[in-house]
Amino acid sequence: MCEAIVRAGIDLKWSVQTSMGNGNDPELLDIASRAGLTFAFIGFEGLSRKGLLSVNKKNRPGAFKSVVANLHAHDIVVQGGFIVGLEGDDYEHLLNLG
Repeated sequence: MCEAIVRAGIDLKWSVQTSMGNGNDPELLDIASRAGLTFAFIGFEGLSRKGLLSVNKKNRPGAFKSVVANLHAHDIVVQGGFIVGLEGDDYEHLLNLG
């Protein structure tokens, strides 16, 4: 879809809900950005690895910053979704959200 938008020269602005894995794909981010992607919602889900494992999520909190940086490098705004209060979450995790 992105390649078709770019080839057709369509001036389009759009957003997406996606997974963290797509934030580590520079080729995808490049073509999506050129096709008009400006905003991505990513369900990061949890603040701690223990909390994520307690609800069978595979995300790794240590990778959050690099995923956001990758999207920002392509001028894509990120909104993250978090489940606060999972097993293993504490006050320190809340302080480190920013």
